[in-house]
Amino acid sequence: YLTDTMILAQIRPDIGQVTLTSIPRDYWVDMPNGGQEKINAAFTYGLTKNLDWDKGGLYSRQVAEKVSGLKIPYFAIMDFSGFEKAVDQVGGLDITVDRTFTDYQYPDSGTGYLSPVTFTAGQEHMDGTRALQFARSRHAAGIEGSDFSRSLRQQKIIDAFKQKVLGGNIISDA
Repeated sequence: YLTDTMILAQIRPDIGQVTLTSIPRDYWVDMPNGGQEKINAAFTYGLTKNLDWDKGGLYSRQVAEKVSGLKIPYFAIMDFSGFEKAVDQVGGLDITVDRTFTDYQYPDSGTGYLSPVTFTAGQEHMDGTRALQFARSRHAAGIEGSDFSRSLRQQKIIDAFKQKVLGGNIISDA
C-alpha cells in the first residue's frame, strides 16, 4: 500500500483555477505519531495501524498539510487497475510525448520486469495500460528517468483525462 504518486489538487472555483502539485514520493516527513519516513509510507502507516482506509487518508492529508502549508479537507485514492479502467472508459487519451525514452526496468504484475518499454516523441493515443506505463515509468536514462519528469508526465495524463471528460460531455451526459 505504499503510495506510488501523491498529487495535491488545489481547486479555486472563485477564480476558475485548478493547480496540481506533485509531492515526490521519497520526500522525508515527520509521521503523525512520531518518527520519520518517506511520504509515500503515510497512507500505509494509517491504514495498517488502524485497519481503516479513512485513517490512511487522514495520515496522508496530515503529512501533506505539513509539507504544503494548506488545509486539505479531502483525499482520493486509486489503484493501478482503477487508473487503467478509467482511461479505457473514456476511450483512451491523446498524449504528446516530449522526448523519446526507454524504461528498461518497468515492473510487471509480479516480481519481475517487462521487456523494455519505449515511448517515441510525438503524439500517441494511449489505452489504460499504456497510459499507466507512461505515468509510472521512472527508470529511463537521462532526464526522463527523474522524478520531476515522471511528475510532469502524470500531470499531463491528468490534464488529458480532464479534457477528455469535459470535452465529451461525459459529466453532463451521466
